[in-house]
Amino acid sequence: MRLYLFELLERIARFSIHLDEIRDQFFLKAKTRVDDKLIFLQSYKGCLLKCIEIANSIDKNIESKDYGITLDQIRKLVVSVNHLHKKYLMHLPRPSEPIELKRFARIIDKHVLNLKEVVENTNEGSPTDSVISIYLSEEVGESTFIADPVHEFKQEQLNRIVSDHNGKYAGDIQKFPIADTSGINFHISIPRIDANNPCRWPTLIHEVAHKVIKNNYFGGRSIYDDFIDSLDTVQEKFVRDISKQIDMLSWLTECWCDLLACIVTGPVFWFSQYSAFIFQEKVDSNKIDRRYPKALFRLKLIQRVLQHRFTNIITKKLLRTLEDAESVLKAFDKLDEKGFLNNDDIRQLFIYFRVYFVAKFLGKDGYEFGINLKSSPLNLRSLIKYTEEIEEKTIESLVENLKDGYPIPGKRISESTLQEKPTLVQEILLAAWLYRNNELRFEILDKLKKLEEGPKSKELEECLDLIVDTFKRFDKSILRSIQVSEWFDILEEKNEKQEDQNEKSKVDDVEEAPKTILNDKQIKYLLGKNELRVIPIISLRKQLGSTSIDIRLGTSFQIYLLTKYGEHNFTDSLFEKKIENSKMIDLDFLESITISPGQFILGHSMEYLKLPANLAGQVEGRSSFARLGLQVHMTAGFIDPGFEGVLTFEIGNSGPNPITLFPGLRIAQVRLFSVNIPDRPYDRNIEAKYKGLLTHHDSKRFQDYEMKQIQKEIGKRR
Repeated sequence: MRLYLFELLERIARFSIHLDEIRDQFFLKAKTRVDDKLIFLQSYKGCLLKCIEIANSIDKNIESKDYGITLDQIRKLVVSVNHLHKKYLMHLPRPSEPIELKRFARIIDKHVLNLKEVVENTNEGSPTDSVISIYLSEEVGESTFIADPVHEFKQEQLNRIVSDHNGKYAGDIQKFPIADTSGINFHISIPRIDANNPCRWPTLIHEVAHKVIKNNYFGGRSIYDDFIDSLDTVQEKFVRDISKQIDMLSWLTECWCDLLACIVTGPVFWFSQYSAFIFQEKVDSNKIDRRYPKALFRLKLIQRVLQHRFTNIITKKLLRTLEDAESVLKAFDKLDEKGFLNNDDIRQLFIYFRVYFVAKFLGKDGYEFGINLKSSPLNLRSLIKYTEEIEEKTIESLVENLKDGYPIPGKRISESTLQEKPTLVQEILLAAWLYRNNELRFEILDKLKKLEEGPKSKELEECLDLIVDTFKRFDKSILRSIQVSEWFDILEEKNEKQEDQNEKSKVDDVEEAPKTILNDKQIKYLLGKNELRVIPIISLRKQLGSTSIDIRLGTSFQIYLLTKYGEHNFTDSLFEKKIENSKMIDLDFLESITISPGQFILGHSMEYLKLPANLAGQVEGRSSFARLGLQVHMTAGFIDPGFEGVLTFEIGNSGPNPITLFPGLRIAQVRLFSVNIPDRPYDRNIEAKYKGLLTHHDSKRFQDYEMKQIQKEIGKRR
C-alpha cells in the first residue's frame, strides 16, 4: 500500500511540476492588475493539495495497521488525478515540449531500435525516411498514430461530405486518398505531465514495436497462425475455444511488442510498463478485455524473458524491487474474478504464450538472440548489442551516484585508469528505476509522514514543494546523464589506445600535496580516489593540463534583454516579481548559440564538480577563446572549498565580432588549490545559495541578508 501511495505522490508531483511550467511560460507575464490567471492556476494546485491531505490521512491509517479499504482509496485518488489531467488540463496552455524528448527519440534510433536497419532488413521504403516523432497529449498513457493526425477526419467526415455532394450535384470533387498507414515514420504521444519523466519513456519502445512487427517475421503469415502452428491438437482446441472471448491476434501482438521492447531496453521496460499499468483506471473490471491481456499476465511474461535474457544483472535487489512493485498489481488482480490469479484459463494460456515467445525470442527457428541471427528478417543482433553490455557492478555504482545526489558519470574502462566510456541509456534508466523504487520512495514517503494529523494549508504546500523539488532533482540528474551519454558519441576518443602506465593514477605516485596549486599527477590521484569528482570525464588526456583541467560548455543558457523598468532597483520589494528581462533556452544536440559584441549571457559547465573541503578552485577562460574576446566569468571565478554542482559561466563578448559557441566545447579551465580545511566549507554553509545545481541559476541576490535588511528599512520609511 505504501508503494502504491508513493506512485500517487509522484503523479501529484508531476502534475504540480507541469503546472509550474505553465505558470513560468505563460502566466507570470500576465499584464492585468489582478493576477487572475495565477488564481485560475492555483485552483488546480488546490486540488493537488487536497489529494496530499487525503494521502496523509491514508498514510496514518497504514501506520496504525488500519487497512480497511485503504488500497481502494488510493486507487480512487489515482483515478481522480487522471480525470483532472484528461478532462480539465485542456483548459490550460501546453508548455513547449522539452528538448530532451527530441534527444531521446534520437537515442532510441541509435542505441535502442535502429530504424535504418529495421527498414533495410524488411526491404520497405527508404532508410533515410525513418524517423521518430514524439508528441505530448491529454491522455494518461502512451499511444502511437499514423503520419497524418487528421487522417480519420478526412476519411470519415470530409470524404463523406464529398460523396454526398457529388451524388446530389453531379460534382467531380476529388476525395482525399486513403493514406498508407504502414509507413516507416513513428509518431508517438506521451502524457504531457510525463514530458520530463525519463523513467516512463521506455514504454515508447512498445509503441514503436507496433510499427516494426511484420508478417514476414512469421514466414509470411500472421503471428496468430504462427502461434497456432506451435501448438499440439489439445492445445490448439483450447486456444480456439478461448479465442471466442478474446481477440487472440491482438493479445499476441501486444505481448510481442512488449517482449521486443524488453529485449532491446532491458529490465527498465518492465518498470515503465508497470508504471503505465498502475495508472490504468479499470484494474478490477471483472471481465476479460478482448484486446489487451491483463497487466499481471503481461508483466509476468516480460519477467520470464528477462530472467532468461539478463541473467547477469538479475540481482537480489532487482528481483526484490520487481516483487515489491508487482505486489500492487497482485492486490488488484485478486479482486478481479477474471484476473490472472483467479482465472485458470488465463493462466493456462499464459503457459502457451510463455513457451511460444521464449522460443521465438530466445530459442530456435532463427530468432535466437546472440546465437544465430542470419535467417531473421529483423537484424536482432544489432538491436541487442547495447543491452548485452549491461553489468551488475556498473548498475550498482550508478545507483550509488544517484544516492549521493550526483548525475550519472561515464564508466571507467578499468580501475587502473581514469579513461571513461559512455554509460548506456539502458543502464542509466535501470539505475534510475532501482533508486526510484527504493531510496527515493522512502525519502518521499518520509516527507509525507512528517505532516501532522489534519495539517494546515501552509504545511500542505510546503510538503508538496519538498516532494516536487525531490522529483525535479531526480529528473534533472537522469536527463543530464542521458544528455552526456549522447555527447560521448562525438567527444570521446574513439579507436585510440587506453592511457599508458604513466598516465594511470596510483596511490603511491603522489606525495602529500603542499598548500599550493595542484599539478596533473595530484589531480589524477584525487580523481582516482573519488575525493575530487568531475562528472563526466569524456577525455582526460585532452582535458587535463599540467596544472588545470578543461571544462566544457553545457546546453542551457540565460539570455538577457533590456528591462522596461530601466534599472536593477534592488531596494524595490516588488522588483523581483516584476522583472522579466531574461529567458532560459535549452539547445539540442549540435545546436549553437551566437553571442553578439557587448552581449552578456549565463551558461553552465557540462561537468558536475564536487570539491573536497581541502580544495579551492579558480575558473579561467581558455586562451583560444580569450583571443576572440570571450570572457567566461565576470569577477566570480573563485570556487569555494567543498563546492558541489555545475559551474555557472558569466559569458560576455568583448570582441568586435559575433562568436558562435556549441555545447561540448572546452571554453574554460579550472585550477585547483590545496588549502587548510575551513571551519565552514561551502557544502556546510546553510546560507550558500548555489549548492548542488545541475544547471545555472539566475542571480539570487534577493536572498542576501543585506538586501533583505535594506528592503525592510526602506519599507519602514515609505
